Amino acid sequence: MSGKIKTAQTASQKNQTVTDFAAKRALGIPEDAPLNIDTLAAIRKRAGDAYEAVSSVGTVIPTQSYTKAIDNAVSPFTSQMRSFPGRKVPSVVDDIASLKTNAFDAGDAVQTIKVLRAEADKAYAANDKMVGKAYKDAAAALEDAIDSHLVKSGAPSDLLGAYRDARQTIAKTYTVQKALNDATGNVSAPVLAGMLKNQKPLSGELLDIAKYSQAFPKATQMLKESPKQVSPLDYAVAGGSAITSGNVAPLAMLGIRPAVRSALLSEPVQRAAMVPGYSQSLLSRTLPGLVNNDMFRISAPAFGMSGGLLGANLLQQY
Repeated sequence: MSGKIKTAQTASQKNQTVTDFAAKRALGIPEDAPLNIDTLAAIRKRAGDAYEAVSSVGTVIPTQSYTKAIDNAVSPFTSQMRSFPGRKVPSVVDDIASLKTNAFDAGDAVQTIKVLRAEADKAYAANDKMVGKAYKDAAAALEDAIDSHLVKSGAPSDLLGAYRDARQTIAKTYTVQKALNDATGNVSAPVLAGMLKNQKPLSGELLDIAKYSQAFPKATQMLKESPKQVSPLDYAVAGGSAITSGNVAPLAMLGIRPAVRSALLSEPVQRAAMVPGYSQSLLSRTLPGLVNNDMFRISAPAFGMSGGLLGANLLQQY
């Protein structure tokens, strides 16, 4: 009655707000703050302050894993040389290869990380994802080397903790950026779900969004426009019935489908659908669940036992 497609679209529209709020919480910014590339850059800049604190930890002696990480950063470009030695490689290969060294100063490494991440941002902005990823991976190799040095040298726990928190925050900004529509400020749940499927590291709210989108892909679509509550088909059926019967009563059908759709996606019905056990009446399961409007909605096809329960268990916190 509500229409599968339109119900899923309306659920997706409601869930988009929840997705955006959850992404903002993952980044530690207010829900009413704008979410765009400039916001993410500002977060990275603030997180970079923790990097300055490790600038004075002395000389870092990188391990073999550091050299391997540098090689892996440019391997998409260099691996082809085995079969095609005459192929030209982009300048990023030599630039990153220059990072191979037996020792480096932590302060110099911190400045280099900033430059590498700036180059990564520039490449991603130009839609050159391979170069952007190479610079990003090179920066991560330096960060890992500093982290290992802090552990080996017995650095204070608060210094190490702040450094790791900053790294995680910066990583989250890049994760959100990949899923962000900068023009609308909307974060794509399906993109995060794709990252999870490809075993990209996600945590906290971003992991919740990804899991939910995997479970209910039709209720987390990225819509190009707001769904229309009444379709041309509704007008055709209602109008045709009214003309055929000579009665205006069928025109009431125009409001029935949107009303059913609204009821299915309402707070009480959604809460009731997520409660395990189906022996109680709908009313008795609905009344205790009137909490707030900050929750994900599942579309009509998800009103099965496993569908409702999975959505509840994953995202009841929202």
